[in-house]
Amino acid sequence: VESLSKYDGPILFLNGEKDTRNGEQKVLLRAQIHSKQWLKAAKNGKLILIKGAGHLMTHSPKHKGEFTNAMIEFAESIG
Repeated sequence: VESLSKYDGPILFLNGEKDTRNGEQKVLLRAQIHSKQWLKAAKNGKLILIKGAGHLMTHSPKHKGEFTNAMIEFAESIG
């Protein structure tokens, strides 16, 4: 977290809303807490949660397009 506060550039935090490991609720809560801490520490951060997506959203036919679009939009927004 300390390193994030030293970096001035843009950072994208992109998580699945249901990001868990083996369906463990405590992992989901930890991921959500860490994302919020990282976002707070980042000077120029953006958090996107993909609704209904889990940890492997890039491998999910249902969510990989949303993931890719979010990455493209972020890249275009920073030039």
